[in-house]
Order: sequence, then structure tokens, then C-alpha cells
Amino acid sequence: MVTHVTNPPLIQPPTALLPRLVVAEAALGLVGVILARLAGIELAPDIAALHRSLVTGIVATGPLLVALAALATSRLKPVARLRDAAIGLFGDFVVDAPQPALALLSLAAGVGEETLFRGALQPWAVAAWGSGWGWAVVSLAFGALHAASVSYVAMATLMGAYLGWLSSTHGLAAAIVAHALYDWAALATLKRLARRRRRGSGGTRTEA
Repeated sequence: MVTHVTNPPLIQPPTALLPRLVVAEAALGLVGVILARLAGIELAPDIAALHRSLVTGIVATGPLLVALAALATSRLKPVARLRDAAIGLFGDFVVDAPQPALALLSLAAGVGEETLFRGALQPWAVAAWGSGWGWAVVSLAFGALHAASVSYVAMATLMGAYLGWLSSTHGLAAAIVAHALYDWAALATLKRLARRRRRGSGGTRTEA
């Protein structure tokens, strides 16, 4: 009797998802371009103002990095729970990912998500419901896209509101730069925290 030996299915490492995520983020940008074109929204920046928008985007990353540092180091229990949840959800994905891959994903997220939400949806929503409601609705939609947990949705909604304000006052390019730089810093920080946890050195102690 011949016995057939079946090899166990190969389990892909979490980092194997990186190319798919980059494509997915780029697809969001493509959807944004299509929607903007259908709505008659101009996405191309004024070349004369582009340099100023890029510089503004870099500067505007500062408050986001301050918030990130607080999230990474705070000993307050609610913040620590959010940090632990992020490590649990994404730690395995980023811990072994090379930095260039994380940078590419961050760039794709910045361009793709901002083109869709701030480039296409926000101008359309503002035209339909006014600046306040349009800004709020798109910020909530941005938070809903990041529905990993209730706390994460709240944080993403606040970030969406900030990026929406930045885009409306300083241009889409500024929001893209700030988003991409923040994501890169956040992924690098998460990678460091996940490595620390894997080494068994323990996380940041929490207190009430």
C-alpha cells in the first residue's frame, strides 16, 4: 500500500502582507483620483505653492510626533492599554519588516489615503454640507477606516480632523507629507516596542 504524505500548508510570515497593503493604499489613491475627476475637483497643486506646502507638512508633523511620543511612553492605564492593543494587533506584522518597506508603506498610505479623504471626499462633503459638517463627516469616515478598536478609531478620527484642517489651510501636499512622516515614525516606534516585548524585557509600567 502506498501512503501519500501531505506536506503541511506553508504559513506566510506577517511581513508577506506588506506588498498587498502597499497596493491597497495605492488603490485608495486611485479611487480618490477617479472620484475627484467625476466631481470636477482639481487635485494638482499650484507649483508655485508646492514647496511651501511640503515645508508646512514637515513642520506640521511635529505635534503628531509629540502625541506619538506620549503614546509610546505614557504610564497612564488608558494610554498603555491603547499601546498594548496596537502592539498586539500590529506587532507581529512590523517586528521583522525592513525599514525601507515600512517607509514605502507609509508613503503609499500618505498619498493614497490623503488623496481619497482630503483630496476628493472632503471638498465634496464641504460643498454638500458646509465646511464644519463636511470636515467632521470625513474625519469620522477616516476614523472608521481604521476600525481596529474603539480607541484606535477615536485616535484616527482626531488625526483625520487635524489632517483635514491642514489640507484645507495649507493644501493637500502638506497633509500627504505629514501623514506619511507620522506613519513612518509610528511604524518604527511600534517595531521597537514589539522587539522589546519579544525579547521579554517587558513594556512600560502603568499606573492610574
